[in-house]
Amino acid sequence: MDAILLDLSLAYSTLEYPIFATFMTLVLFLTGAMFASFTGLVVHRIGHLSEDDSILYAISFPPSRCEECSRRLGLIDLIPVIGWVVRRGRCPDCRYSVPKIYPIIEAILGVCTAAIPLIVRDFDWWVLSLVILLWAGFLIAWIDYEHHIIPEELTWFLLFAGLLMTPAVFDVYDRIIGAALCAAAMWFAMFAIGIVTKENTHAGGDVAFAAVAGAWIGVQFVPWYLLILSALYILHAFPLRLRGIKWVPMGPSLVLALLISMLILLCLF
Repeated sequence: MDAILLDLSLAYSTLEYPIFATFMTLVLFLTGAMFASFTGLVVHRIGHLSEDDSILYAISFPPSRCEECSRRLGLIDLIPVIGWVVRRGRCPDCRYSVPKIYPIIEAILGVCTAAIPLIVRDFDWWVLSLVILLWAGFLIAWIDYEHHIIPEELTWFLLFAGLLMTPAVFDVYDRIIGAALCAAAMWFAMFAIGIVTKENTHAGGDVAFAAVAGAWIGVQFVPWYLLILSALYILHAFPLRLRGIKWVPMGPSLVLALLISMLILLCLF
C-alpha cells in the first residue's frame, strides 16, 4: 500500500508517469461525480422525510426510479454524466426529460475532486482531507440551499476533521482559536444585524459552520475568510433580494468561501 501511494505521489509531483496520473484522475472524477449523484438523492429524499422515517432508511429505500413513470433505474442510468448522455437526458420508457442541472453538478464536483491532487502536486493524506472537506461542504451547501438547514451532524464531523487533519494549519492551537474566533465573529455579526433590522437573524447552523471554517484555516486567515464570505454572500443574496426573496441561505457562500480560502492557503504555503 505504501508503495502504491509513493508511486501516486511521484506521478503527481513529477508528472513522470502521465498514464498513471491520467488513470487516477479519471477515477477521482467518476468518484466525485458519483458522490454528487448520491448527494442529489439525499437532498431530494430529505425534503420528503416524515417524522417517523429513519434518514438511513429513506436514503436507501426505495431504489432510485424515474420520477414520472416509476421505472427502476438501470446500471447505465446510475452512471454519473455518462448515463445522462447515453440516455440523451430522457427516460427510455416515458421520455421524461431529466433536468440538465444534475449532470452539470455531477461534472463540476467530479472535476473539482480530480483537480485536488493536481493542485497540491501530491497524493497523500492532504488529498484525503481535502476530498472530505469538498464533499461534506458540497452536501451542506446543497441541503441548505434547498431546505434552509445545515445538519449539525455534518458540521460536528467537519469541525473535528479540521481540528485533526487540516493541511493548511500545522499548529493545533491556531485551529482551536480560529474556530472560536470565527464562530464568535459570525454570532456578533448576526446579533448586530438583528438589532439594526429588529428581526431574529440568528442562525445556529451558520455560526457552527463558521467554527468549522476557523478550524480548517486557522486564526490568522479568519479575517480574510470573513471578507471573502461577505463578498460572496452579497453577490448571491442581492439579486434574490431584488426579486423579493427575503431569506437567502448562507450555506453555499459559507462553503465556497472556505474552499477558496483553503485554495489560497495551499497556493501560498
